[in-house]
Amino acid sequence: VVPLQMNVHPNPATTWVAIDYTLPNGNAKAELSIFNAMGVKVKQVELDGNQGQKVLDLRELSNGVYTMTVLCGEYYQTEKLVISK
Repeated sequence: VVPLQMNVHPNPATTWVAIDYTLPNGNAKAELSIFNAMGVKVKQVELDGNQGQKVLDLRELSNGVYTMTVLCGEYYQTEKLVISK
């Protein structure tokens, strides 16, 4: 079984961030959510395909520390994202 993998770059980010991902075997869809420091979901996108890259526009988000979570069935991975403009 291929585990869920996520690589976030650049981090810290300014106006955009790229997420390279590989989903567990047999899964072709996942949900990527970004939460602010208060735990409020501020952005959500769908990941399609069992592996790929998603580039997100961060210009509408303020400076700060965010949590990014990829959820795919019972699998999930969380990474910290720092936005510094």
